[in-house]
Amino acid sequence: MEEMLRATLASYEEDLVAFTKALIAIPTENPPGLAYHACVDLLTQKLAEIGLDYTLLEVPAPTASSPSSGDPGYCLLSSYGTGEDILYFHGHYDVVPAVDPAQFQPYVQGGKLFGRGSSDMKSGLAAMIGAIQAIKDSGITLRGKIGLTIVPDEETGGQRGSHYLAEHGLLGRQGIGMLTAEPTGGVVWNANRGAISLRVRVKGKPAHVGLHYQGVNAFEQMVTVANALLDYKCQITTEPILIWFLQTVPLPWIVASILRKTSQLRSRAYWSCSTGLSNRGSTSQWRFFKRLLPQVSAQRTRLLRRSRAPSSR
Repeated sequence: MEEMLRATLASYEEDLVAFTKALIAIPTENPPGLAYHACVDLLTQKLAEIGLDYTLLEVPAPTASSPSSGDPGYCLLSSYGTGEDILYFHGHYDVVPAVDPAQFQPYVQGGKLFGRGSSDMKSGLAAMIGAIQAIKDSGITLRGKIGLTIVPDEETGGQRGSHYLAEHGLLGRQGIGMLTAEPTGGVVWNANRGAISLRVRVKGKPAHVGLHYQGVNAFEQMVTVANALLDYKCQITTEPILIWFLQTVPLPWIVASILRKTSQLRSRAYWSCSTGLSNRGSTSQWRFFKRLLPQVSAQRTRLLRRSRAPSSR
């Protein structure tokens, strides 16, 4: 069976690469959530081409306070096979914002496909759809179904995607498992990642530069918070279960102006400080978004309590 599937997939190779390139060329940047309709149009065309029925759900635009665009999102549901038990293939079509529009011009070099979303995770979408097509065309009988769920807004919490499906009882129904083709460096992770998103504002006391000793510099006080995060980094980097991962993917903790991004662990930070020639910094604030590794317990959020200083209240 494996050899038959490999041979079938090999016959699709050029088509799958072309399909993935077409997906990458659609700039589904999120935030704010662009070109969603164009992307699902291409996805539904592919499903119709291989003979799969599907349901397309239009999800209302988020609230005005959301960083997302005012456009709706679209959840795409399909399946193959019969039976009650369902193994889900789950993926998303939104991508993090590009640095340059040229990133949406995919190309192959050295046997690798490059472009925004080529790894996370438009190649994964093509692979999952290709796998269902191969099973279908090979005539393999399943003892249940493969459910295909493709959503937007994964990069910003799933408001128009998985969150919406979960709220309406449409996520993982009758599921016995779920596979997502997110990039993992070629290994299978039996786990689930989460995220911490927070905004920290530390207050100081403004004072004229001539009376600086009467003031409190908010940025200096913010260093207390940053040091707590560095202590947390030291704590988790000593966990043996993470050592192999940290050897290749350094944790992007934020200190002053440092900002690191990797394909597997992303962090975004924004710093601002009120300052001037004649006025000490009266406020300092930053916010960051950090992906959690599967092994990191939710109890780690205690770092927030540890980082609180009297000057931040």
